[in-house]
Amino acid sequence: MHFASVALAFFAIVPNVAAQRPSDISICDYYTTALLKNNTADNQYNLLVALVNTVVIGNYTQPNVDITVPGILAEGIYNGTSVNLLPYFDGTLNSTNRGGSSGESVNFLDGGGATPLKQNKAADDADSKQYKLLTHLYQFFGTLLGCSMQGMSVFPTYQGNPSMFKVHKFMNLKPAELGYFVQQVALAGASFGVAKDDLEGVGMALEQLFGLRCAPPMEVVKSQGAQLQAICIDQSCPLAQEAVCSKYDAPDNVTPAGTSTSATPASSATSAVATGGAELRHQQWLREKPRLLGAGRQTTKRRLIDAKNTVFSQSSPAPALAERGPHGLPMRFVVRGAGRGFKLCGEDAKVPIHYIQKQHALLSKHEHLILHTSGHKKDKSPPLISIKKGVLGTAPVGGKNSKFHVPNFESYNIELHNSNQNNVIEMKYEGRKGLAKDKYAFTLFCNGRRETFRWYEADRLNCPEVREIHKRQKPIVKTGMPKDTKKKRIGTMITGSYLIRVTEGAPQCPGNPNAVLGWDEKGREIVASYAKGGSGFIGGTKMFFQFWGSAAKGQFGEDFTRIAAVTGTALWREQIAEQQAAQRRSQNLNR
Repeated sequence: MHFASVALAFFAIVPNVAAQRPSDISICDYYTTALLKNNTADNQYNLLVALVNTVVIGNYTQPNVDITVPGILAEGIYNGTSVNLLPYFDGTLNSTNRGGSSGESVNFLDGGGATPLKQNKAADDADSKQYKLLTHLYQFFGTLLGCSMQGMSVFPTYQGNPSMFKVHKFMNLKPAELGYFVQQVALAGASFGVAKDDLEGVGMALEQLFGLRCAPPMEVVKSQGAQLQAICIDQSCPLAQEAVCSKYDAPDNVTPAGTSTSATPASSATSAVATGGAELRHQQWLREKPRLLGAGRQTTKRRLIDAKNTVFSQSSPAPALAERGPHGLPMRFVVRGAGRGFKLCGEDAKVPIHYIQKQHALLSKHEHLILHTSGHKKDKSPPLISIKKGVLGTAPVGGKNSKFHVPNFESYNIELHNSNQNNVIEMKYEGRKGLAKDKYAFTLFCNGRRETFRWYEADRLNCPEVREIHKRQKPIVKTGMPKDTKKKRIGTMITGSYLIRVTEGAPQCPGNPNAVLGWDEKGREIVASYAKGGSGFIGGTKMFFQFWGSAAKGQFGEDFTRIAAVTGTALWREQIAEQQAAQRRSQNLNR
């Protein structure tokens, strides 16, 4: 059957396709029969060509169903995050794995780009990289969808790399990028009349196969055996339950860390994880220090910090930082200084999840913090949320159109970008009462309900929700775990705060709030906390942040998750500034 007539046949009968598919018939076989009548290898291949081409470039023939498919080469937004996959295909990025130690630039649109795809072809040139990529996609999806006739000359079995991890190794895909790809697959299927249940099944399979970081080997093509398939390997990707991160981190995914005699600093640090604690890491640092600093170079403080971080960044286990949290963040994460801003990191400090830009407004001593989509400043990614203190408000004077600016020195303004919430939310300063610490409160809508949250500065003598998270090596702690009743000082240089859900009618602690973590002394739910990190080595300050209870499960929505993280960062920075000011005052008095 000619390709043009195939396309016409598809869209002429699409509205009548969606029906209950028998469980013993594969998706490929069922929809080939429904759309093209005869379930032959030729028709199965034609179906996969039309489906995959639509996934790549979007609708190229007007269907009889009102479903728009932008395609993966078009810029889009997924869960509020801007996505642009085109640079991975047109050679803009060094993201292709060609067997070396780093990615290379490859143009996969060298066979005519979208033009041949609109003609139901893979490319104009059978020797092009575009042709190889598209035909491999037809074959791979044919296997995923269970095409029973695949393997014949007209529709061969998958001929590409058996490990999707190796193929995508240098792309460093994030959840939004993979989610956008899966979304385009679903939209393309829906445009052909694929039933909702089948689309959900395919989407779930793709997420399980590709979307879980450090997933164990899985078999896609029987003749190729079980292979590493995860392609969402950024730190923000959810961690698989039976994670095998060591297999993904090892060089070439074959040689285990530490077996090479010419190990790099990163692999040396990894081997230190397996063999020891703080003393071993210190000895490792002493051995690596001369080489990392470089013979004959000036030993500056900045280079000393960078070199030491190279050894120590992955040298201690941090299971809590690898624990999956809400909306793409770990349950516990680190915010650390990075030049003129900060980086929000999980288990691997070298793979930040978000970059937090720091600005100083004119005539203001307070910082303006902006959380960006990506983890690197150089990406110039769009902002997600920003917060600033001491901004100018407005108040009416005289006539209704006459206003003047009023300084709001203590409260914060939180600006949400690409959100359904009000554009600006105020976090009000509620002051101190007696010995009580600073308090800040904000209100937003969560799941159709107005929720109020309040930050409290931690009690240094007894606040385990802060005390138990202030170091990288601290174990996983969650709401409901037994609370250590012994009062322990956090330390004079370690500050922190915790966020309480104070909404009227909110759930209270079912038992004794003084016996379990995640509740304050009044039985109110603690939903987040942060602690200024201990200074275990030379370097800038950092803080550890953790979600608790309902927030750890993501029940308050993505806006709350971001607001909690950014407000916690702002309050941490304010506490640091207050400590530094107090230290300067003390030094001046002693002069």
